[in-house]
Amino acid sequence: QVNTLLEESEYELKEKEHHWHEEKTKLDQDLADRDDKIATLSQDLSTSAQLNEEQSRTIDNLEESLGNMRAELNKVQLHHAQTLDKMEAELENQRHAHVETMEKLTSTR
Repeated sequence: QVNTLLEESEYELKEKEHHWHEEKTKLDQDLADRDDKIATLSQDLSTSAQLNEEQSRTIDNLEESLGNMRAELNKVQLHHAQTLDKMEAELENQRHAHVETMEKLTSTR
């Protein structure tokens, strides 16, 4: 009878050991899965930060280009305005000369 009790206890211990081994295996797998997820999220975060940095550089470059284009446009507009002023002054001089010529022609008649 003692042997039977020992055998039953041993059987129960082996069953519990097997059960705990299965639980430990499952927990180990859960931890490994969690570590994989953490690694993936860390990589995603790193990639996202890198993309944000690249986008910031691109925005900075675009803003600089836009500033340069505005400065160039301002120069062109200024040049056009100066050219128009010169042309208007020349035209006014020509009109004035034309009026003087007409007055001279009229007075000589």
